[in-house]
Amino acid sequence: MIIKKLVLNNFRQYMGKNEISFSSGSKKNVTIILSKENGAGKTTLLEAFNWCFYRNLNLPNSDEILTGTVVRELKNGEEEAAYVEVHITNKGKNYVINRKNIYKKIDDRLVRENRDFSIQLKNKNGILENLDNSEIENIIPEDLSMYFFFDGERIENLSQENRKGKKDISDAVKNILGLDILLDAQKHLDKILKSYDKEYDDSNSKKMKEYKSDLETQEKKDKRLKVELEALEDEKEAMEELQKKYKKQLEGFEKAKNLQGEREHLEQLIKSSEKHIENQYKEIKEKNKSTFADYITSKTLDVYVDKFNMEEFEDKGLIGIDGKAIDQLIERGVCLCGHSIVKESTEYYKLKEQKNYQPPASLAVIVNQFNEKISDCKNNSEEFKEDIKEINKRIEKNYDDIDNHRKEIKRINDEISNKGGNIESIEAKRKEVAEDLKINHDQITDLIVKIKETDSNISSIKGELDKLAQSNEKNRKIYIKKLYTNEVLEKIENYYNKKENEILENLNKKVTEVFSKLIETNHKININDDYTFSVIDEDGIESTSTGQNIITTLGFIGGIIKLAREGHDDIEVSEQYPLILDAPLSDLSSNHKKNVAEVLPNIAEQLIIFTLDKDYYSDFEEIIQSKVGKIYKLKMNQDGSKRTTIERCENVS
Repeated sequence: MIIKKLVLNNFRQYMGKNEISFSSGSKKNVTIILSKENGAGKTTLLEAFNWCFYRNLNLPNSDEILTGTVVRELKNGEEEAAYVEVHITNKGKNYVINRKNIYKKIDDRLVRENRDFSIQLKNKNGILENLDNSEIENIIPEDLSMYFFFDGERIENLSQENRKGKKDISDAVKNILGLDILLDAQKHLDKILKSYDKEYDDSNSKKMKEYKSDLETQEKKDKRLKVELEALEDEKEAMEELQKKYKKQLEGFEKAKNLQGEREHLEQLIKSSEKHIENQYKEIKEKNKSTFADYITSKTLDVYVDKFNMEEFEDKGLIGIDGKAIDQLIERGVCLCGHSIVKESTEYYKLKEQKNYQPPASLAVIVNQFNEKISDCKNNSEEFKEDIKEINKRIEKNYDDIDNHRKEIKRINDEISNKGGNIESIEAKRKEVAEDLKINHDQITDLIVKIKETDSNISSIKGELDKLAQSNEKNRKIYIKKLYTNEVLEKIENYYNKKENEILENLNKKVTEVFSKLIETNHKININDDYTFSVIDEDGIESTSTGQNIITTLGFIGGIIKLAREGHDDIEVSEQYPLILDAPLSDLSSNHKKNVAEVLPNIAEQLIIFTLDKDYYSDFEEIIQSKVGKIYKLKMNQDGSKRTTIERCENVS
């Protein structure tokens, strides 16, 4: 999707008709919207897209759409319209999207008389054809839009880990990269499978009736437990936020500042060790998949191999020849080499003897082949044993490190508690939250165990239902449908897992590539399995600041866009992506601003930046100006009424 034009009419502080045409050429794809100070209406422009597309407005007094001056000047009985119109190009087609509210003043009160929303497609003859309003979701789904329309707060917040943020990120990446189609297919097939379980005819089977009732009970329990888990996860997040608050307060006390810094460092080391442990368990899981079977087989073979005298079979069998072939040679009286085989001759007896070592009369050849397999299996088994031993050593060391760090944290806690005054009070609150978090952790662990148990029960009951279904023709047909549906679901799940692993690997590469060009320090970015991301310093510890949060988010979004633009096999993705940023530069260092100016125009198909004069007229302008096609200035009215006008700057090179 490329944005061609934005038209505002009496929308918020934009009185009358205002237009902005956006640059979208291959050489000049950047549009700059400038204001001298905050409050001029930069964020209102960003939110105008949101209101036009989805009727959402994330601004104070969001129900006040019509310009205040127009409202005051409107006379009783008069009408006025407020609208936002966006002209876009998407996949080679031109659209005009318009949302309009019509207001009328009645008895000195402003009343919304009507509201309208339309999407029109411009055909080859330039005539506009009306489309169904739902078409907006096909052009740019609402959940996806937030990853191309960024205000300063969202840019920073995206890098802050929270549960809702994690889900938003995960959903957006899957949507942008096409995985949501496969997820929707899985959900649909799951629903079908559940409906088949309910369709089983239990009229002539008391046992089936009981199983269906048990299944319903277990599924309700499973749903309830998952709701409880969700609530506990929310509590956990709230408590973690409180902990951050108390930590910040403690840092304000000079007496506790250094101790708090030490504690923070130790807590980060614990997190790092826990992450290492998690990765090492994953490594064990992978090795189990590839080599555990050889290890078990090797142990079993150790019991039986000694019962064979392997030397007895060594080199006596001929691979590829069985006893029947030798019988045919004797019966024919001629060897393969053409030599005669006479009964009772030396050749005759030699062949008879050899027959003892060929299958099926003997296992000699098979045992020799078996011996080779044993050797390979033992080698794999030994490697597996050594690898697992080494991983377990690392895990044990990580656990020891965690124990030592926790002991040190306890010492620091005691020392902070003895500082007296407000420090003691805040530390007591922090400790209380820490204890509550431990209880919360235990409750979450307990619930996860119960959910696994319930899921196992559900699976078992479904298995029993399927067995009972075999005794009834109608149920057997339903069972066969289940088999086919399960097979399709399994293939989709396997394909999804394969594609997701590929995408995650590629996303890591693209985000790292973009991030390394933006960041000035030696920090590295890491994309986790749930698509969240973290910044790691040289010591492997998570470390962020406000500026780093912004750079991290821009690197992450840039990586997604870069990957999506390049595309990938078998999954269709849109070919063009705009990136609209409100106030992304304020908290960045001079060098970071330069990096943003160099990198972002080359990643996004179209870049639109709303920023302050002071942030633009600097090194940022010098670097980005070759990519800038259009510049606009927002000017606030000085007569006391809140009104903004948009002026086009002509001096763009």
